[in-house]
Parts: sequence; C-alpha cells; structure tokens
Amino acid sequence: MKLLNTLATLLLAMIVVVLSPATFADEKNVQVGDLVQVDLPGESSLNRAFQVDKRGRINLPEVGQVFVAGFDETQLESVVVDALSTVFRDTSNVKVFIAERQILISVQGYVEAPGSTPFLTTRTCKWHCKPLEA
Repeated sequence: MKLLNTLATLLLAMIVVVLSPATFADEKNVQVGDLVQVDLPGESSLNRAFQVDKRGRINLPEVGQVFVAGFDETQLESVVVDALSTVFRDTSNVKVFIAERQILISVQGYVEAPGSTPFLTTRTCKWHCKPLEA
C-alpha cells in the first residue's frame, strides 16, 4: 500500500512538471483539449462546445472535421465560418470562440480512470488522478 501511494505521488509530481507555466505560454491560440463554442442561430446541432481532439481538429455536424489548433480567435472564426458556409447558406450570424481552456493528459497506472482526460486549469492534479483505494 505504501508503494502504491509513493507511485501515485510520483505520478502527480511528473504531471506537475509537465504542466508547468511554459505549457500555457501561448494562451491566445487554440490548443488540443480546448472547448470551441460554435453558435449558429436556428441550428441546434451546432449551438454547443466542441472539444479539440489530439490532432487539433473539431468535428462539426454536417461539415466534418475542421483543423483549428494554433489559430487565434479571429483565425478560428474565419476557418469555422468558411467550413460552415459549404453547407449552410447564411453564416452571417455565426459566433465562434474558445469557451474553455483545457489540456488533454494521459493518466496511466493505478488510478480510478486511466486514459486520456481533459485537464481543467481550474482543478488540481489530485482531482484528476485519484489513486485506487486498496
């Protein structure tokens, strides 16, 4: 049990090192894991947030995958509106913005939920990496 707690603590320490402030240095651009909000009045399938996947894309209904990673909000809106205009006639009222900043992390080992999970900047590593109870 003591070894398990030591391993969990070591894992948390490694995550803290990886998620240093340098990771968030370019906060104005879309990053993998972010939630991008798309609002198009009259289209309920689009009026929600879409998570940027590991390859930097969002998957829009009726449009498909759109690459958005690395763009600022002006470029983001332009790319999404261009993609939507291939399917929808009136895209003049589309609003696109970064709704929430997140990072996708991969948690492995003896934890409750191993695998990829969004790391919310408002929560701590301990919240994301709960060790298994013995």
